Amino acid sequence: MKSIYIYSLPLFFSLLINTTWATEDTVSKEQAATTVTNYINALSQGDILAIKGLLGGKLSGKRENLLNNPSYSNMLLNIYADVEYEILDSSIDNENNIVVDVVIIFNSQETMKTRFIINGINTMGGVTSYKIIDETELQN
Repeated sequence: MKSIYIYSLPLFFSLLINTTWATEDTVSKEQAATTVTNYINALSQGDILAIKGLLGGKLSGKRENLLNNPSYSNMLLNIYADVEYEILDSSIDNENNIVVDVVIIFNSQETMKTRFIINGINTMGGVTSYKIIDETELQN
């Protein structure tokens, strides 16, 4: 009986670890989807402060001039007023970033496929903050 227990113990720990990683990936993908939703909502409302809070890494620097332009908020309101979107896919890349592919629908007609790269950053309080660090338009 002991030999069965000893041989099954590594299998148990392997299953436990794989289940934990799968759960973490699922939570990360859900948080990334929430980040994308918050971002698209901020665009549709012209909410510059929210957009600044959702961007990170090099993308934050690339958008700095636009986000500091006083007329940018109104431009966003005009472009994204009646926008809809659908998350097509999400995955984890080899750098542990979350990749989210989205189709954005303008005025129920025009579409644009976009890939968001989202990074979970641990804050000092141990909470993970998700930031969009890259955004790329994909071919339709």
